[in-house]
Amino acid sequence: MDDGSRLPRRGPAKVIDWIQGLFSGVFHFFKGEQEDSVTEKEIISMVDEAHEKGVLQKDEAEMIQNIFAFEDKEVGVVMTHRSSVAAFAMDDLLKDVVNHMMEEENSRYPVCGEDMDDIRGLIHYKDALKFFTQNPWAKFKPLKELPGLIRKATFVPETRHIGQLFRTMQARQVHMAVVVDEYGQTAGIVTMEDLIEEIVGDIFDEYDESRDTFRTQVDNSIIIDGLASLDDVEQELDIEFGDVEMETLNGYLTELLGHIPSREDLDKEIVANGYRFKILSLGNRTIGRVRAEKINDKETKGESEKCQDIQNSQT
Repeated sequence: MDDGSRLPRRGPAKVIDWIQGLFSGVFHFFKGEQEDSVTEKEIISMVDEAHEKGVLQKDEAEMIQNIFAFEDKEVGVVMTHRSSVAAFAMDDLLKDVVNHMMEEENSRYPVCGEDMDDIRGLIHYKDALKFFTQNPWAKFKPLKELPGLIRKATFVPETRHIGQLFRTMQARQVHMAVVVDEYGQTAGIVTMEDLIEEIVGDIFDEYDESRDTFRTQVDNSIIIDGLASLDDVEQELDIEFGDVEMETLNGYLTELLGHIPSREDLDKEIVANGYRFKILSLGNRTIGRVRAEKINDKETKGESEKCQDIQNSQT
């Protein structure tokens, strides 16, 4: 097909318009201009035939078939689980919020009161950066004293069908919603990209687990996802963690911390295995991302015994 058939890159509405136009073209190819009603099974059969005859490419046929499954799926199936969601607290200072946003790839974050079950709203990177640069006095103010920065959050039950949610988010021009379970507790978050992916397949989503696990920076430090396996970290950093029970970097660093990660641990540095690991973000009681920076042997001395204690405590 020519370039006009390619997936557009101008936002969710354009994607859906493109899919609807594609579907309409297939329907008229087989049915002409008839107004006869057809069943879902008949339409899927038409799509399969169109693919076989070369009218549709494989990925286009899959997209149309995904439309029919779209209405039946529930939000809980496609959301990002709360354990993988990075969030800010109302007590966080604006300067710290902006600094962490610049380290990360996300553009929107939930803002919590007491915990993840007390989400007060959402904060957008562009809003925070603009306010930060235009109001120097606000740098040392907590978010709770800057209510204009917090956007209202949309809450949806995890049993909501994604087709219905998509139409709601599109009408309200909402790009992120908070998903709650039957008890009203936060189950996770869902983005417009999550919903569109159910039709068109994988696209970039700032909360996808498929984002880069390791990102090398210009200063040769490496940003690492806390959920990275220790095997992968060993290979990437050319180090050995020894015989430990933990499977992820989050688990290993949490053991070194000696407690469940909390807001007080942001920016904390842990020296181990010849590297300085700086905590950049947190998930729900987990370490989100860390910066790993290679250090010299002198700095490593004094930490090796602590790392050995972890191994000994598990034998």
